[in-house]
Order: sequence, then structure tokens, then C-alpha cells
Amino acid sequence: MVYNHNISYIRSVQYGELVKIMSRVVFYDDNTVIVEYYMTDTDKKHLKCLMWTTIKYVDVKTGKNNYTSP
Repeated sequence: MVYNHNISYIRSVQYGELVKIMSRVVFYDDNTVIVEYYMTDTDKKHLKCLMWTTIKYVDVKTGKNNYTSP
């Protein structure tokens, strides 16, 4: 389940401007995954925006984060 989004806007994007959006996993363990998304101009010279998304394990039956490491 998505637990948190953290967005930082660095530069504005002009109407009709083409951008590149890339992502990568920056952290993971048995309970959490953090994905970083970043947006640049098409030449990848100017950073426009960064977003970090935290995803947590949630048990489908209980709806809780009750993960216990084996």
C-alpha cells in the first residue's frame, strides 16, 4: 500500500514542453520499498521535479502492517 508521497518541485514546466520521467528503487527491505521518481527536460540537463514514494507491506486479510521477519 502506498504509505507516503514526498514531492519537491524544482523548476516549472512550460505548457507543451516535453519531459522525461525516470524512476528507480532507492531502498527496500521485507516491509518497505522507497521509489524515487525524477522529471527532467528531454536532454536531462535540468531537473524539474523529484518524488519519493514509500510503499509499506499490508496484510490483505487483516489490513494491518503485522509483518514478522522469518
